[in-house]
Amino acid sequence: MKPTRKSTPKKRARSPSNRPKRRALVVLGMHRSGTSALTGFLTTLGCDGPTTPMEAVDDNPKGFFESKAVYQLHEELLLGEGSSWSDIKPFPRAFTQPSKAEAYRARLRDILLAEYGDSSLFVIKDPRICRLFPLWKQLLDEMDVQPFAVHILRSPVAVAASLQERNQFSPEYSYLLWLRHVLDAEHDSRDCPRIFVSYDGLLADWKPIALAMAKQFKLSWPKSIRKAEAAAFLTSELRHHKQASQDIPGGAQLMPWVRDVNQILQQWISGGENTADFAKLDSIRNAFDISTRAYGALIYPPKKASAPQRNAEQRQAEVTDAQLTLATAMVKALTKERDAVQAENTRLTSDLGRHAQAISDQKIELAKTRGDLIEQTSRADANKIQLQSAQGVLGMQAQQCESLEVRLSDASKEQARLENQISHQKTVLSQQQKLVVQLQKEKGREAQEVVLLSRWQHQAKIKIERAQIHINEMQASTSWRLTRPLRWIRQRWGRKP
Repeated sequence: MKPTRKSTPKKRARSPSNRPKRRALVVLGMHRSGTSALTGFLTTLGCDGPTTPMEAVDDNPKGFFESKAVYQLHEELLLGEGSSWSDIKPFPRAFTQPSKAEAYRARLRDILLAEYGDSSLFVIKDPRICRLFPLWKQLLDEMDVQPFAVHILRSPVAVAASLQERNQFSPEYSYLLWLRHVLDAEHDSRDCPRIFVSYDGLLADWKPIALAMAKQFKLSWPKSIRKAEAAAFLTSELRHHKQASQDIPGGAQLMPWVRDVNQILQQWISGGENTADFAKLDSIRNAFDISTRAYGALIYPPKKASAPQRNAEQRQAEVTDAQLTLATAMVKALTKERDAVQAENTRLTSDLGRHAQAISDQKIELAKTRGDLIEQTSRADANKIQLQSAQGVLGMQAQQCESLEVRLSDASKEQARLENQISHQKTVLSQQQKLVVQLQKEKGREAQEVVLLSRWQHQAKIKIERAQIHINEMQASTSWRLTRPLRWIRQRWGRKP
């Protein structure tokens, strides 16, 4: 089933978890290398192309199969960075202004949505992408689209012959342009799934290439290979120049780069990619970058004049003779005018000398003013440093004051507590003092009573002693002894039974 494609952005807003990840086949190849044929071939297998493709032209009658809007934006992008499609210098890895890259990605995103909608499998093509692939990788990653790089290789000699006929480029310059596109596209696509195919192989037998791509990218073509329209599309009229891949003439210094790169990529097409070749490709690319950065601005696409151009040049020479006669008369008039201008120049030179002296005086004054300004600036800086230091000290003192205020508040609270406690203690002490006074009074009374008791006791003791003496005297008397029997009888009989 052919991948669906809708132009309504709301349909594209669904979560990626609800559908398979979208995939884009990005065709990478030098101009005149069969990129249009490969892209058209992929559309016959069911890949979606752009909704507004570029119109077909005489040298590409079956069409380009590339978005006109993408082409126009690429041209604007290259021009904005001082480059063009025929520039052999490396495209800068970073834009002169980072905001430009974001703006270009945003515009490319809008173009992709308009050209491909919600297509789950579509093909993008413009030879300029060979030099802009890092920008496209970042954009496709942001859009959650998996890129598959499809490199198409054509003999650099055939490419040069095609460019010479279409653009009148010399073969040597076309080789440099071929190197730039092929090397940049190979280097910048190493971190994504990719495959290398031959333009000659595509025209000779396209079925193995379709099967190899399906296997490499783990996808099923929406259209069956048996029912594909590829056979009717890939006809011999797509080939305008034929040249053996190994037959690459050119200058002695250029030959190794072109031959080695072409040989490595041809081996990859027939036997599979070999990462051991990366070192050699990088070495060639680095040397090529250094050379073109140093001398690229001096190299322009040389052109060989065609027959119509030679006739035009002859007619131009005849016109030039007539113009030369007129120019001679004009020179005489201009000479007279020059003399007048020189006289005026002399006067102006004198005025200029005066003005120069005035400017010199003003420069001296300006230098003096500038010196004063520098000195004042230095003082201001010193004062600023002192102010900052004082502010720091003031800040520390403020912190200390806050700490002391807290401590003072705590001390005041403690003082109030102690004063309350002292007042209570004073009340208790006053009560105790009153009690002591009362006790002292009672003690005085008790002491007086003790004295009286002592006196009474002494007097009683004296009385007792006197009574005892009297008793003793009485018991010692004769009468006491004589009355003893009577007392005994009284004591005995005087008792109650």
